[in-house]
Amino acid sequence: MKRSSITFLSFLVLLLLFKSVFIANAGVDNQTSAWIDNATYGAVNKLYEKEEPTPRFLFTKGSLFTNICGTQRGGLNPIITGDYTAGYPLSHICDNLPSLWFYQGLPAKLDFDFRTPQDVQGYVLQFRADTLTVEQPTDWVFSGSNDNLTWIALDNQTGQSWTVGESKTFGLNSGVRGMYRYYRLNITGATDLGPSLSKIQILVATYGKAVSDSNKSEAEKQIEKLTGIPYLAGYDPAPYDRGVLIYNEKKAFNGYNLFISGHEPAVYLMDMKGVRLHEWYMPYEALKRPKNELTLFKGKDPTWWRNFYVYKNGDLLTNFEAFGMFKINKDSKLLWYLPNKSHHEVKVSKDGKIYALTSQELGDVTLKDPKCTSRKSITLLDDFLSIYNSDGELLKNISITSSFKNSPYYNIVLDQIKSRVAMKALEDCRTDGFPDIYEIYHTNTIYPIEEDGKKLPAIFKKGRVLLSSNILKIIFVIDIETEKVVWVLSGMWGSLHSPMILKNGNILVFNNHAIGQDIPDNVAQLVFGRDFMKAPYSNVLEVDPITQKIVWYYDGAPDNEFFTFCCSLVNELGNGNILITIASGQAIELKHDDSKKVVWKFINETVLGDNTTVAGIAQLTRVPKGYLKFLKAE
Repeated sequence: MKRSSITFLSFLVLLLLFKSVFIANAGVDNQTSAWIDNATYGAVNKLYEKEEPTPRFLFTKGSLFTNICGTQRGGLNPIITGDYTAGYPLSHICDNLPSLWFYQGLPAKLDFDFRTPQDVQGYVLQFRADTLTVEQPTDWVFSGSNDNLTWIALDNQTGQSWTVGESKTFGLNSGVRGMYRYYRLNITGATDLGPSLSKIQILVATYGKAVSDSNKSEAEKQIEKLTGIPYLAGYDPAPYDRGVLIYNEKKAFNGYNLFISGHEPAVYLMDMKGVRLHEWYMPYEALKRPKNELTLFKGKDPTWWRNFYVYKNGDLLTNFEAFGMFKINKDSKLLWYLPNKSHHEVKVSKDGKIYALTSQELGDVTLKDPKCTSRKSITLLDDFLSIYNSDGELLKNISITSSFKNSPYYNIVLDQIKSRVAMKALEDCRTDGFPDIYEIYHTNTIYPIEEDGKKLPAIFKKGRVLLSSNILKIIFVIDIETEKVVWVLSGMWGSLHSPMILKNGNILVFNNHAIGQDIPDNVAQLVFGRDFMKAPYSNVLEVDPITQKIVWYYDGAPDNEFFTFCCSLVNELGNGNILITIASGQAIELKHDDSKKVVWKFINETVLGDNTTVAGIAQLTRVPKGYLKFLKAE
C-alpha cells in the first residue's frame, strides 16, 4: 500500500486554517483546545483542585491527571525517544497540531524518560485525525522501569479498533502502579503497514487536592512559603545529575562563582568544580526594618534575595524583591538597610555609586466599567532609576515616566501603556484579582555605561544607562544628566531580561519567550531555521543596535534546549565567553562563536520540598581569581 503525501503548500493552508479555527474558538471546550490547555497546565507545574483550578504550588499526592507530553523543555515534560518513519517524527505526538506519528513496521516502541520517578495513573491515545482509518494500533504493552533495562508490564491491550480522531483513556490498576522514571508504549499489533497516532497523553498523579495547613507536611509548607511572591523559587523537575556537569578547564573563564538559590536568603561562593567555599546569609526578619514598612506584597515576607553585587573585601550588596536593599559584610553582619522598594537588579559602578530600580505610586485611575463591582479604582506604579553613594544615601532619583515625557519617544509608548494597564485592570477588576497596584513598565535591568569605546555606537555614551521594560518589551537608554530617554529598541523578543553591551558594541539579551510573541512564523524560520509553533523555549540573542539585525543566538538546540518564563541573566566574561543564568535552576558558559560549545554547566544541587523540584537560580556571577581578597588561598 502506498502512503499518500501532503504538499508543502497544502500543509501551509491546513496550518493557517487550524490557527484561524483555534483563534475563533478560543476558550471553547473542544478536543483541540483541551489538548493545548492541558499541556499548558502541565508545563507550569501548577496544582489544581479536582473541580476548579487553584494554583497553590503544593506537591501533594492525589488523583488529578496532568497532561505530560512534549520535549525536554519545561515542566515535567519527558524526553521522548523511539521508532518513527521519516516525515512522521516523534514530535508530532505532542505538537498541538493535526499532525501524525507513524512507524512502518512492528514492534513500534515509544519511550518516555521523566528523569525522576513519577506515579503514572494512566495514558490517553488519540488516533489519527485525518479522513483515513488505516494503520490502527491494535495490540500493545505499557510498561515502567527505573533502569531502562528491566521493564514491568502495567497495562496490556489487544484487539483495539479506532474511528477517525478517536481518543481513548487507559487507566492503570493501583495494584500494579509504581514510581518509575521510564515508561514505554510497545505496540506489537497494527493494521496495514504499521501503527499511527495523533496525540499521546501520559497521566501523572503528581498533584492533588489542596490540603489544610494542619495536614501539610514540612515539605509542602516549605514550597508554599517559597512561592509566596510572584517570582517562583523553583519550578523545573530535579534531575538525577546535579552540580557541575561540564567543566572544560582550558576553554572556560576560570574564577569563582557566586549564586542565589531559590530556597533561602543567601549567596553561595563555589569554585569551578562546585566546591562550596563561603556563604552570606540574612533572613528578612533579621533586618532592622521600620515599623509598618510599606511593600508591594502585603502580608508576604520575602524568603530569598533577588540580585547582588560582591565587593573585593567580601561586602555584599543585595535586595529583597520589592522590599528594600541592604549591605552586609563577609561575615553576614548587617551594615545598612534601605526600605526603598528595590526590585530586580542592583549595580555598582567603578566610582562606587549604587544603581537600583525602585518604585513609587504614580496615581489612581478610575475604573468605569459597570462590571467592576469589587473596586472602582487602581493605583499605577512608576519605576525609578535611583542612584546612591556607597552608604546608601540617595544622590539622584529619575522617574521612568518623566524620562519618557521629556523625550521624543513618549507618544510611542503612551498608547501601549494605556492599553496594557486598561486591559489588565479590567481583567482583574472583574475577577477581584490581585493586586490593587499595577506596574506600567516592569523595568528589570540596569546597565551603567562607563566608558566610550571606539567600537561602541555614539548612543552608548559614558554617563548613560541601558535599561529594559518587560511590559513594553523595549530596551532603552536614559541620559543621567538630562534625565531623558535618548534611544529605544523593540520588536525582536517576546519577554526580555538582562540586556548588556558587548565589547563589539552589540547588545546581548535573554529572550524568555522565543515563540508566539509578535514574530511571524516565516521570519522565525529564516532567522532560526526552526518552527516556533512547536513548543515554548527561551534563547539568547546578540543584536546589532544600528542595523537591528540578529547576528548571533543560542537556544541550546538540539540537545540542551531551555525555557524559563521569568527572570534569567546573561553576561560577557573576561575571555569573551557568554555566561547564562537560567532561572529555572542552571547556568551555562559557552563559546561566543559559531561552535557555541558549552564549556561549563551547573545545575543547582538544592531541591525543594519532597525532592522533586530543583531550586531556581536568580543570579549566578563569575569573578576572576584574585578578586576576592578575603579568600586565604587562590
